[in-house]
Amino acid sequence: MGGGIDSTAFEMEAMLRRNQKTTALVFLLFSVFLLPLFAQSRKLDWLIVPGVRAGGITPKSRLSDLVATYGAKNVLEKDIDEGEGSFVKGAVIYPEDSNKMAELVWRDPEHKRFVQWIRWRGKKTVWKTVQGITLGTRLKEVERLNGKPFTVTGSGYDYSGTVISWQKGKLEKAFQANGRVILRLGVGRAPGLMVGDRELRSSHPELQKMNPEIDEIILEFK
Repeated sequence: MGGGIDSTAFEMEAMLRRNQKTTALVFLLFSVFLLPLFAQSRKLDWLIVPGVRAGGITPKSRLSDLVATYGAKNVLEKDIDEGEGSFVKGAVIYPEDSNKMAELVWRDPEHKRFVQWIRWRGKKTVWKTVQGITLGTRLKEVERLNGKPFTVTGSGYDYSGTVISWQKGKLEKAFQANGRVILRLGVGRAPGLMVGDRELRSSHPELQKMNPEIDEIILEFK
């Protein structure tokens, strides 16, 4: 009887050792092969999530985090133009690829950490909001997603076509969560539109006729 118990205990101990070795092997394979894949998938995530992140960039990101996520060759330290001749310390990711480029500004420029805001400008980009809004999205599509007309600034100055109120539409809560998303429409110096920081409804006949595209997106963090 005693020999049988000893034999069973030995077999159980051997089985536990085999399980420990298997667990260690699985962990090693995960660390070597799967973790890099997860990092790569995050790197290729172009989603703008208000108040949370844009791809691998969060409010707590540092310059070293950007380099680790996107690679040293794809991160450039730069003074960023914030409008009306003012420049602030920041960085650009993918500076040589306009389709992936994003500019950002540091909340703590001395230590190159804590992102204050991220900006995308131009005709098109791979980056987009959860709702699918991106550079090139037109006014009427934004109006449809909001569920009603919204308010923008007039034409002819640095902040022309900036959405200043969603008029309690669907995008108001979504774009003002723990920060905000700012959209600018390319209205330029359109004839028939008020010039300067005066308010226009997106339902304005001239805006509806133009149906301008978004040419700037800013994600601000609190």
